[in-house]
Amino acid sequence: MLEIDPDNGYAAAHLGFVKYVYERDAAGGAPLLVQGLNSGDDRVTRDNRFYSKAGDALYRVGQKEQVLSYIFM
Repeated sequence: MLEIDPDNGYAAAHLGFVKYVYERDAAGGAPLLVQGLNSGDDRVTRDNRFYSKAGDALYRVGQKEQVLSYIFM
């Protein structure tokens, strides 16, 4: 889906969630989760799972300065 519509925040967030949770790929999931949250798509921003997983993934890849931006929104 992202190949067809690279600005689709809903697809990015879900793909990031799958990469992080099911494939255990924090490095691959974190940027997609952040992209989805930064898209402003209501379907993403009102779902707290994306914030907590983004914060956790960012922490695990060493981007600790960005973590607070996502876990306390």
